Amino acid sequence: MAMAAAVAGCRTTRVDPAWNAGSWDLATLQPLRVVVVDTRPGARQALETAFVRELDDRGIRAETTFADPALSLDRIDADETAAARRMAEEGAGGVLLVRWLDEQLIRRLEGRRPPDIELKPYQFDPAVPVRSWTRYYDDSYAYAGEIQKVRTNRLVSLETTLYRLPEGTLLWRARTETFVPHGRTPPQRRELLVRGLVRALLKAEHAP
Repeated sequence: MAMAAAVAGCRTTRVDPAWNAGSWDLATLQPLRVVVVDTRPGARQALETAFVRELDDRGIRAETTFADPALSLDRIDADETAAARRMAEEGAGGVLLVRWLDEQLIRRLEGRRPPDIELKPYQFDPAVPVRSWTRYYDDSYAYAGEIQKVRTNRLVSLETTLYRLPEGTLLWRARTETFVPHGRTPPQRRELLVRGLVRALLKAEHAP
């Protein structure tokens, strides 16, 4: 929870590097194939496309894999060696494997408490007969307030591994946690995730 609060406070991507070979260059891994491990309908295609676009914008030639039946997640799980060999035979110099780990919803209430009405009965006086409901409750009063709004922020965790092909050597592995503020559309959420991860990847390149 403390880590979530820290990420939420700075509204950025937190990187937890687990491994870095420290001697790799993205230029030698082009074209870089991108594989997103996410079984949600359409999620793999959308994320791979976003990663390729971001990498291309930064001068790194990259390609998606979602459209290749031989590189379906089931086929890759069944024979990782064959999948790596196929990508290498097609000219890929490396593969970026992105695995969706977790998505936490962080809900915040904003505004005052909801409107509330409290009735205070009129003081009964036997000498003054009460002739109506309105008169009896004419001393009622209301506490006005704004209705609370729920803002749902997201904390998304991804695990990313970078391999050199054809040998399949692990070059880099990291876990990223990205804070996605309330109100972002699905494309905007993907943009935040992708930019944070690619920025971490570029920072790790040539790292000692």
